[in-house]
Amino acid sequence: MQLLRKRCQIHLRMKKKDRVLLFIKGRGARDIYEGIPGPGKKDVCGDNVFRKTAGDLECTKDVKLGEYVCGIGILLQTGATAPGLGC
Repeated sequence: MQLLRKRCQIHLRMKKKDRVLLFIKGRGARDIYEGIPGPGKKDVCGDNVFRKTAGDLECTKDVKLGEYVCGIGILLQTGATAPGLGC
């Protein structure tokens, strides 16, 4: 667990009571972004932002700031996943 803490930051949000949104930032998010095959696609969130997806897992890379963020939603009733990353 200590290695995980050094590599990334994990944040949880519950905007809706039926799901939890899991966000990963930092080196861990970079590793996930780079592990998703293919090039990033230009994102509507900004001119310097590129997005990669794998199912409902979404990751962005801000090339200007060098920041990576990944997110996924988990539906609490079923455990199914849902897209979880907005702008």
